[in-house]
Amino acid sequence: AAINPGNSGGPLVNLEGEVVGINVAIRAGAQRIGGIGFAIPANMARNIMQSLIHDGRVVRGWLGVSVQELSPELAGSFGYKGHEGVLVGEVLADGPARKAGLTDGDIIVTVDGRPIDSPTTLRNVIAAITPGNTARFDVFREGHNQNIDVRIGQLADQKSASTSEEQDSDLGMTVTNLTPALAKQLEIAESEGVVVESIETSGSAYRSGLRQGDVITQVKKNVVSSVADFNRELARHDLIEGVRLTVRTGDAQHYIILKSDAD
Repeated sequence: AAINPGNSGGPLVNLEGEVVGINVAIRAGAQRIGGIGFAIPANMARNIMQSLIHDGRVVRGWLGVSVQELSPELAGSFGYKGHEGVLVGEVLADGPARKAGLTDGDIIVTVDGRPIDSPTTLRNVIAAITPGNTARFDVFREGHNQNIDVRIGQLADQKSASTSEEQDSDLGMTVTNLTPALAKQLEIAESEGVVVESIETSGSAYRSGLRQGDVITQVKKNVVSSVADFNRELARHDLIEGVRLTVRTGDAQHYIILKSDAD
């Protein structure tokens, strides 16, 4: 049955009359009634309801990491041959993950035996765990799987001038040294790295995922503190095959595979 305007917040029922979800949205566009609607699963809504009844507010678990999708190229760069998992881009200081021993570059495969196939899945799994409870993480690190027990925390109510530079015509970007003035302008704490000063949308750097203002801090595992370091590290790798970069975009650290186009 189509979900119509005004249905949001109402129950979605199956043919047996059982509530299976809460309607939240319909597909927008010229033809609004297109048979495509969106609903919150009933199990998730039930957890929220119980939290509101017992605590007067929604209590969600918190891990303290930023994660990203695990592409085949990124998986290969870490030596991971599995098909599921998410890549930890950054572990927040003083968070549950950091205290338990999770680190940047870990690949989270399962949580309490449940496969993690996307950042959304991980977020939902963690949010559903009662703060203070311990969850077992299957993590791939440095070629091996290991189990790490994490005591889940509680999500707070609110979370919320250039020096030397060089234009790489093959990659289509200009990078510059990260100076204290630039770091302040970008509102980041990094003291080392190179900043993507400009980037061509038609270039291979842009297609690889880099954007203007990104700060590149590592090429593979090697820290770069200047444009000279960055160029030297890139020269050591076959960019047709690709090389992993550690990148900071705003407050979040993540990884990309930088590739150049074949001649």
